[in-house]
Amino acid sequence: MTAPEPITVVILSRNRPLYLWACLDSLYRYTRHPARFVLTDNASDDPMVRDVVRGFERRGMFHAVEWHDENDPQRILKTVRDYVNGPADKVVAIESDVTVFDTDPCWLGRMNALMDDHPELGLLGSYVDKRDFIPVEDTEALVPDLPPNQAVMMIKTRSPERTLPDTPPDEALIDPFNPPGRLIMARKSMMSKIVYALDTRMYKHAKEAGIGCAIAPSVRHRHLSLLNAYDYPEFDVKKRREHFVNNRDPVYVLPDTSNDD
Repeated sequence: MTAPEPITVVILSRNRPLYLWACLDSLYRYTRHPARFVLTDNASDDPMVRDVVRGFERRGMFHAVEWHDENDPQRILKTVRDYVNGPADKVVAIESDVTVFDTDPCWLGRMNALMDDHPELGLLGSYVDKRDFIPVEDTEALVPDLPPNQAVMMIKTRSPERTLPDTPPDEALIDPFNPPGRLIMARKSMMSKIVYALDTRMYKHAKEAGIGCAIAPSVRHRHLSLLNAYDYPEFDVKKRREHFVNNRDPVYVLPDTSNDD
C-alpha cells in the first residue's frame, strides 16, 4: 500500500506565546497523517514566541520556519502560495490560537478523507469546541474598561458559532455558514477560483463559483482567542480587526493559469 503524501500545514503566528505553545503541542502530538509543518511568523514582538518555536524546532517538527519584519494581512496567503507546489493535492492553513484534539483517525486524516469522499468540496473547516465561549453575562465583570463594541468583539458575542449545537451533529458535513478560516483545508485544483478575503466573503464567492464549502463535525478544534479576556485582557481586538479588515482586499488565492501558453 502506498503511503499517503504529506500535506502542507501552514501555521500563522503572531504573539500570544501561551496560545502558540498549545497550538504547536497539539499539532505535534495529535497529527498522525503525514504532514509538512511550515510556521510563518507575522512580526511578533513578544520575545517568548521565538523561545516557543525553538522548542518545537528541537523536536524536529517543522519543514520550514519563517520570521518576518512586517505584520502583513496577507502573510498566510503568501506562504500558502510559496508552498502550494509541494506534495499532496490539498493544503491546510491554521492560526496559532487553535488547538486540535487527539482522535483516531487524526484531525488531518479525517479532513483529507472527507475531501476525497466529496470531490465537490474546495474548502473544509472544522467544528469549534463551544465550551470556550465566555458567557455573555460575564462580559462586564471581565473587561469592565472596554467600550461595549470592543467587549463584543473580545468575547465574540455575535459569532454564528455560538448557535451551533453543543454536541456536534452526527453528520459527515454541515453547511450552516462559512467554515472558519482559522483552520481550513483547501483543494489545490480549485484554489485559482477561491478568493482570499474575510471568511464570509470568501465563502460567498466560493459558493457563487460552484465550489463546495462545509464544516466537518467529526473534526473539532479549540479557538483559544475566545479566552482572551482571561489570558490576554489587554489584547487590542479593535486594532487587530481594523488592520486586517482595512488592509485585506480580496484577491484570488492562486492566479488562474488555465489560459497561459
